[in-house]
Amino acid sequence: MEKETLDKKSINDIEKMVEGLKIESTKTQISMYNTLEYIRQYSRHKENKIYAKSTFWSYLYDRFAIRESTYRSNLIAYKKHSKHSIKYGPGVVTKIKKLCGAENVATVFKKIDDESTRLKKPMSRSKIESIIQGNKRKQITKNIKDWKSMYEVEVVTHDRTKLSLKAAMKRINELEDQLYKVQKVIGVLNTKKGAQNERKKTSKPLMEQPNFDYGIVAEGKKGPANLPSKM
Repeated sequence: MEKETLDKKSINDIEKMVEGLKIESTKTQISMYNTLEYIRQYSRHKENKIYAKSTFWSYLYDRFAIRESTYRSNLIAYKKHSKHSIKYGPGVVTKIKKLCGAENVATVFKKIDDESTRLKKPMSRSKIESIIQGNKRKQITKNIKDWKSMYEVEVVTHDRTKLSLKAAMKRINELEDQLYKVQKVIGVLNTKKGAQNERKKTSKPLMEQPNFDYGIVAEGKKGPANLPSKM
């Protein structure tokens, strides 16, 4: 919007305009994530020859500069808490889930909404942060004396987790390839079936053809004129 137009507006009007644009931007983001999730579920990214052998996550980062962790956290926020994602942003949803627990997200947002209603004005970030911190899960403190042994155990566990993750990702890629191939076969079969149905609609039975002569079909008499007689 041009400066001259904004100069005529009050700061309250400009802020409301920005809030509206922010809401529309988040709604657009939700639509984008829904579209990306469709691409992921049906492995459509493989139809792009450049990414035919790539995982969806490689495609996502290379094509749209979105990391897997960012995608997953935002998708959960948009899918499960779209109303509050639009109102407060997906980052707030993710933070509440991380600090307060997934099972407490709805409860914390109710407290935020109730406080906003009581104040009769939009909640400041500091106030939202205060409510989140007030509902944070209690951290379990461990009194560990043998740090070396603990470190060695953590290293082994971490290595095993990395191996398990690598195997899991390999399996996911294999399944995605299989799914893509099956979908291609189904697409070909549906195309053939559609062509067969069209032929059935356009073709007529022999007896409905204009030059067909029924003749007389009886013993010792001539059969249909356009059929060969018995020798």
